[in-house]
Amino acid sequence: KDHIVDQWGKPPGEAYVHNDAIALAGLEFGNIFMALQPPRGYGMDPDKIYHTPDLPPPHNYFALYRWLRDVWKADAIVHMGKHGTLEWLPGKGVGLSSDCYPDTFLDDMPLIYPFIINDPGEGMQSKRRAHSVIIDHLTPPMTTADGYGELAQLMQLVDEYYQIEMLDPSKMPLIQKQIWELIQKINLDEDLSFILNHDHDHHHESGSAHDEAAAEEKGDHHSHSSHDHHHAHASLDEAPKEEKNDHHSHSSHDHHHGHASSDEAAEEENSDHHSHSSHDNHHS
Repeated sequence: KDHIVDQWGKPPGEAYVHNDAIALAGLEFGNIFMALQPPRGYGMDPDKIYHTPDLPPPHNYFALYRWLRDVWKADAIVHMGKHGTLEWLPGKGVGLSSDCYPDTFLDDMPLIYPFIINDPGEGMQSKRRAHSVIIDHLTPPMTTADGYGELAQLMQLVDEYYQIEMLDPSKMPLIQKQIWELIQKINLDEDLSFILNHDHDHHHESGSAHDEAAAEEKGDHHSHSSHDHHHAHASLDEAPKEEKNDHHSHSSHDHHHGHASSDEAAEEENSDHHSHSSHDNHHS
């Protein structure tokens, strides 16, 4: 008791509690009580819950086995399905005593355990630690999963629909009518309505998030557009300046060269005139 309280707090605990009392998940069928084995724990890694050797079970786990034994007065317990967690509860590996959890829960209650034959190791664990009577069974036959009954008929109609869509489209309304009538007959229309409504609600819930994302994207796009627009104006403003400066430079350069050419021509003309004058004076 102290071990369970230290791990899970005072009873009734937090799991399987209704109106401050422990609730057991099960149904009574005459002299048979069919129940789900409670989880060995909660709020941690499932693998750790299943196989940690020193983890005590919560209050509702202990309550189910004690209730079956002391209140409901069961003659025996049958564990169906490989494998449960009773045989993995804290205590000794062999030769269990009243201080070990499996013996505390079962006492002398017979435990019958149909167990799959391809896992003898874990079957032996239950036999050794929970004094269970193992009833081996073969692995179930395997086959390809397929439709059956009216679902198989619906699959056939859908196949026919796609075939006549290509070969004889005029028959499509007739097949559509047969498909819809069969859907209503097996109540698939209710399932479809539920799925569509669920998707619609989910769409509305996520709609605000999409709107916010779109708004952010739009704002970001506007920001980039403004940025690009600013750069475009800057480029357009700079281009005429550069063109104007370049034109001025070329004009100045040409003007300079023009002056240089005029000066050179004048010097050549003066020089040539001086030469001719000298020449004429010499002849005189």
